[in-house]
Amino acid sequence: MRLTRIGRLVSLIAATAIGIGAAWLARDDIIRLIGWSKAQSELEVEAAKRSLVYRLNREAPLNFAFSRPAGVIRIVSQPLVDAGSWDRLDYWTYGFRVEVYDSGGTAIASHDIHSRALHPDRILPFRRPVRFVRDSDLKIALQDDTVIVSTPAASTIAITPLPSDPAVREIDLRVYERLPFIGRTALAAFHRRSPAEQAQLAGASALPAELLPDAERAALMTNRWKVLGPTGVPGQDYTVTVMYEGRFQPSDEEEDE
Repeated sequence: MRLTRIGRLVSLIAATAIGIGAAWLARDDIIRLIGWSKAQSELEVEAAKRSLVYRLNREAPLNFAFSRPAGVIRIVSQPLVDAGSWDRLDYWTYGFRVEVYDSGGTAIASHDIHSRALHPDRILPFRRPVRFVRDSDLKIALQDDTVIVSTPAASTIAITPLPSDPAVREIDLRVYERLPFIGRTALAAFHRRSPAEQAQLAGASALPAELLPDAERAALMTNRWKVLGPTGVPGQDYTVTVMYEGRFQPSDEEEDE
């Protein structure tokens, strides 16, 4: 009995020592997490990926045409706000109007979308993903995802900005249409993908793509979205911007501390 108690005591002491040692080795990360400054001027951003976004124009609508009649329309939007309000406000209100037209050009619906975009620092954790546009002092708030159900189905839409908070200088967005992959068509679409694309689609699955049953392969292709570009001539009918997405990285001074 005495040996058993001594053994337990030794195990407890060893576990405590290991925990203290691990905490000591990770002390820099812990200090950086607790004492991390949210001031963007003290951090460097390393771009990880980039996407094309389209800027709303106050003088003319931004027009999109679907490849087939669309019963569901998805719009991902984000306001760009001036730097002066970035450290003072928690959110910014903005809006835009979506005019929906059928194949004959007849207006069938009009939707006024009003959103409240939050400041990224208010909800996202340390080393959060950030979005930015190069050579611009404007800051990008969190994105909003809007889904519009259209009955009858839409052939084209036109989007114009609505009055927004004074700090909102621009509104960038992307429009998506749902890909018509259901049942056998979804499975056929999966098989048409390259091995690398299939592996990427199955990345969240427990099994690799080659071992997935057909039902799961079809499910991976169902309810997928395709981004659309506006109609017209770039630079004349619409403005396209490159949005970068990355993560904040500690500056050299922070690394040396």
